[in-house]
Amino acid sequence: MSQRIAAVVAAIIGACAVSIEFGTTWLIDGFVDGGVAAEWLPQLETMGQTAVAYSYASQVLTFVLTFVVVAALGYWAGTRLDVRREYGSLAGHLALGGGVGYMGGLVVFILLVVGWSTPSDPILGLGLLLGMAVATGIHFALVGLAGAALAEFGFTLRSPLNDAPTSDADPSAETK
Repeated sequence: MSQRIAAVVAAIIGACAVSIEFGTTWLIDGFVDGGVAAEWLPQLETMGQTAVAYSYASQVLTFVLTFVVVAALGYWAGTRLDVRREYGSLAGHLALGGGVGYMGGLVVFILLVVGWSTPSDPILGLGLLLGMAVATGIHFALVGLAGAALAEFGFTLRSPLNDAPTSDADPSAETK
């Protein structure tokens, strides 16, 4: 059950990531062209500064979603699974969820925001879409497994400076 929940959450994250990524491009185009987006969003002194600021904000949000949140999702799943036995299945669920979410989010974005137009080379367009979805799926699987590994192998936040030697430690090692 945890793997299915992880797949659904990964799909939502993938759709959000693609919306942020392509939505920012759409907004920047609106700033440059003086379109609708330029009317309701805050702007800096120049269009160039505004475009750079929104591009950087998009990159930070996408990083947080696709690395930090997916790793946390993997950690969450790792606390509920025997990762050593089920890592392949978890990776598959995360990859499928992330890839389908990314592809679905991109298709919805194209249909609702950009408007559908037949590309000059539909095979190339489909190949690019599938390639981005597969790359996102692989990314989600690897980052999610890293989070699950942290849960499996007992990740704790502690400073090595504050660690006291255990009773099993060799007392002569401290004086050397």
